[in-house]
Amino acid sequence: MAKLSKQVWGTLEDGSQVLLYRLTLKDGSYVDLSNLGARLVSCVMPDRQGKLDNCVQGYPELADYLADGKNHGATCGRYANRLAAATVTIDGKHFQLEANEGPNTLHGGFAGYNLHLWDCQADDEKVVFSLFSPDGEGGFPGNLEVKTTYTLSEDHHLTILEEADTDQATVVNLTNHSYFNIGGDNCPNVLGQRLTIHADFTTEVDAALIPGGAILPVKGGCFDFNRGKLIGQDIEADNEQLCFGKGYDHNFVLRKTERGQLEEAARIYDPASGRELTCLTTKPGLQIYSANHLSSLPYRSAAQTRSGLHTAICLETQNFPNAAAITWFPDPVLRPQQHYAQTTVYAFSAKV
Repeated sequence: MAKLSKQVWGTLEDGSQVLLYRLTLKDGSYVDLSNLGARLVSCVMPDRQGKLDNCVQGYPELADYLADGKNHGATCGRYANRLAAATVTIDGKHFQLEANEGPNTLHGGFAGYNLHLWDCQADDEKVVFSLFSPDGEGGFPGNLEVKTTYTLSEDHHLTILEEADTDQATVVNLTNHSYFNIGGDNCPNVLGQRLTIHADFTTEVDAALIPGGAILPVKGGCFDFNRGKLIGQDIEADNEQLCFGKGYDHNFVLRKTERGQLEEAARIYDPASGRELTCLTTKPGLQIYSANHLSSLPYRSAAQTRSGLHTAICLETQNFPNAAAITWFPDPVLRPQQHYAQTTVYAFSAKV
């Protein structure tokens, strides 16, 4: 069982305390979690020689997270990813949302959950963050009760359980937005890491990265990771979809044996360190984002600062982007008396 510790990370302008919770395993591995955005701040795991390194990218100080306002490690909601024209229609009723990426909504709009201060209950077994999202926040209907629960097992499995309940029909799509670089402190980018994705299709996007409903086969192309390949192998290929994202920023339609079951979605292997990260999820989609827009921003990876394109990769488990507007995508509507519960596991290991 992990050992829990807690400290004050900083204070907001209104005097509220931002807390940092650490779950530590017997071998020294640990994760740092914050009530600011129900956020994964650090994830320190061993390589093949037992050396501990941070496997997620973040900022050196709390002030940097507040100044940037982005989603590093945070729980994104009410609807993660993009919604076209900042609108949703539920049961024939139209709702105007906050447009925070041109005319569209990204990760819940300006009222997204990444900078909310969540309530927390924690012990050695788990850290449970909870948030009340009121009716109309960001334009979304319904009072929503949200929970994000983190557990860390001795076999280096970080499990994230996301839950939600509503008092009226709304759309819900929660995800964790961690930037992974399992190479650790001295790994400048992820281009030499090997990625496998269990998906035969992606959802086609337009220039604004909004799906319109078309499903594209990946077989034999630059989006085909079924047999595993280096992340950098095709990232600069002459492909319209890649050009739209300036790299990978696309939803993969996961190949499932049974809907809603916890199954392996993807894995990343770093040859230099021997670390491997396996992502399992109950969700139908996986957004692969290869950190295509971070070139001017300084980031912290444990002991050093680094910056540049493709320094990390996001494995955002999710419903499909813009699913509220496309009837043949998985239904994102949550209704009263229904309970939203989705699980994602990030399982770390090392190959000798």
